[in-house]
Amino acid sequence: MTESTNKHASRSEATRQTIIRAAEQLFAQHGVAATSVNTISQAAQQKNKNAVQYHFGGKQGLLQAIFDKHSQQVAAKRADFVASVDSHEDPARAIAEALILPLAAKLDDDDGGEAYIHISAELAAANVLAFYHPEQPSSLGLQINNDASLSKMIARRLTALPPPVLEQRVQFAVSMVFHTLSDHARLRNDKATAAVLADSGFMVANLVDSITAILTTPVSEKTKAMLTAHPSL
Repeated sequence: MTESTNKHASRSEATRQTIIRAAEQLFAQHGVAATSVNTISQAAQQKNKNAVQYHFGGKQGLLQAIFDKHSQQVAAKRADFVASVDSHEDPARAIAEALILPLAAKLDDDDGGEAYIHISAELAAANVLAFYHPEQPSSLGLQINNDASLSKMIARRLTALPPPVLEQRVQFAVSMVFHTLSDHARLRNDKATAAVLADSGFMVANLVDSITAILTTPVSEKTKAMLTAHPSL
């Protein structure tokens, strides 16, 4: 590459990062659907109103860039937790920690970590079908609701629950984790919040306890009866 080409590439990457940071904050504050690409370009101080289209191909591409920015860090941390599940005396708790702790670390990421959690919580609710159909390439839910290594570990280690019950409880757990982290990120910045509830360490410990309970509570007789009688099973 020539020096001129290098400078152009450097400026282009700097512009991309500026747009990503502006989009993170706007999506987190106002929601993805309510935020236009023009608003993002203006917040990023881009004279070219088509800057988002030029660099990302549109809002979907920009969202993908945000997830690419954060999800690799989450996946790397999660891989370490998943690798230790088999040696843990309580596999359900270890799985809960693998699901929660890599995401909770984003609360202390000053480069858009909280915004990533808020955006993920919004899209987790909007992309419920992606949990059941992660093969759909257009679904951002694949990025936030599905982790192949963790899913395999859940299926292999949590065999006490019937598969349909376990599948649905994992969906409950994923939704609860994202929304709890998002709610906490807002509450801890509110001066009216009680100190113990603003304590992220306490929240994470309590969330791990709660998700462990979701993954291990025995199936009730009522649920068993409904499962047995269900025509699709």
